[in-house]
Amino acid sequence: MPGAPLNILILTTNFPNYPGHGSGQIIFQQAVGLTELGHRVTVLCPSGPGLKKEETLDGVRVFRFSYGPEKQQRIAYDGGIPANLAAHPFLWLLVPGFMLAFIRHCRHLAGDADLIHAHWTPAGFAASFGGRGKPLVLNFHGSDVMTQKPFIKRLARIAARHAALFVAPGENLGRYAVALGVPRDRLRIIHHGIEVDALPAWRKTEPKIVLYVGRLSA
Repeated sequence: MPGAPLNILILTTNFPNYPGHGSGQIIFQQAVGLTELGHRVTVLCPSGPGLKKEETLDGVRVFRFSYGPEKQQRIAYDGGIPANLAAHPFLWLLVPGFMLAFIRHCRHLAGDADLIHAHWTPAGFAASFGGRGKPLVLNFHGSDVMTQKPFIKRLARIAARHAALFVAPGENLGRYAVALGVPRDRLRIIHHGIEVDALPAWRKTEPKIVLYVGRLSA
């Protein structure tokens, strides 16, 4: 029999800014899927210019934390945190406030949580210090474990010490995670995917032709 419904707090640095927005759809679909299974899901993510601080999307409660003047809240989204910091070095000045706000809001929301699922290293770091000791699942996605930047690698190692379970979307990223100190017996490889059988064109077309539209990065 399925277990009792859980209060799940998802921490992420990437989430749709509005219905239909392509950014962070993996996280959004995960949250919606969990609510459909009967769980109560809350998402905590960074704010940005013009974004609502609190809303409900398809049954998922979404809270966006502020960390500076609204027009300067550009650390997350767009090309991602590493790319944004590289393109706009002045954003590094907002990083301490970003992390402190992330931790503070996590601490506030974690009181009702049974489980915290953090996506990307900064979210895992925030959960390490703001999660109130709740069980933590840390999900790596790429640059957060493959980076050569000492600051990001340090955050990853700290977050790894507090997580009960780790998830990577592929074996290669899993190897990077182990190199950072993640215990192999607590690492799970869970691939991203879509329900291709639900697509009528997929069932009818032979041979299969796949068009990829997105961003390629190492």
